[in-house]
Amino acid sequence: MPVGSEVGGLYDCAEGFHDLEDDAVADARPGYRQVADTLRDRILSGHYPPGRPIDGQLKVSGELGADIAVVQRAYTLLDQEGFLRVGSQGVRTIVLDRRPYEATVTLPRRGEPRPGEPDELRAAATAAAEAFPVITEVRTAVEGNRATVWVTAVTADPARAVLVAFEVARAAAGDRWDLAAAQTSSVPAS
Repeated sequence: MPVGSEVGGLYDCAEGFHDLEDDAVADARPGYRQVADTLRDRILSGHYPPGRPIDGQLKVSGELGADIAVVQRAYTLLDQEGFLRVGSQGVRTIVLDRRPYEATVTLPRRGEPRPGEPDELRAAATAAAEAFPVITEVRTAVEGNRATVWVTAVTADPARAVLVAFEVARAAAGDRWDLAAAQTSSVPAS
């Protein structure tokens, strides 16, 4: 039975059957996200340790009752998020050793300051960060004509942390901050 299907008012997912009314959030997630969430939880719990191969897509498909295309899309998502390095056919997919990195994006202001700007930036950055499971913390500051967005992201690559931070800054900046002139950096988080 495909992950995310409804049968007699029950919702089938990796953890078993749930009543749809008790688990409305799961109903809204596409199947590939359900599979990715299950695998991400297993990676974070140590079930699949860093540097080791993860189970093959066919095995995961059978175990979770998900279509192979759904599992392939989940693996691709986890690769994009920095949890896996998906191998080509015949090459195992490896769990990446992820570490926390603090990435910073500093943006110059466009136009004049306005009241409430720091709170607006913080709220927008926090909301944008919810789309990235690798983010563990978001901070913002507005000083003079510059805004800074700090993101702590757990990833295998500091460059990926910068990309995630830039996406958060882009979503939060609106037309008030100049993304074209942004400065970025990344360091291991302490």
